[in-house]
Amino acid sequence: MENPEIEPMAAYTAQRVIDSLLHANQFLNFSNRDTQELKGIYLRFANDLLSLTKDAENAFREHYRKIREFLIRTNGQAIFAKYKENAHLFDVACAQ
Repeated sequence: MENPEIEPMAAYTAQRVIDSLLHANQFLNFSNRDTQELKGIYLRFANDLLSLTKDAENAFREHYRKIREFLIRTNGQAIFAKYKENAHLFDVACAQ
């Protein structure tokens, strides 16, 4: 995590992922702390891919697991609980 070229890429990627998730579901909520945590996940992933200690397949598998855990921890419990009540989560009113 010491490579200074990787950090801006990880920050950009984390922000774009959060923007994409919010675009897909406006009811998700991410704090600045969550964004920093996601940045750390992407930093570790990039370093895993660049290091010789892990093969790419395992790095991708571990990264997927970390992203899934992140989403469940930050937003998943409430959404999954609502989904169990009713498969149709929310009506989204369009202003146009």
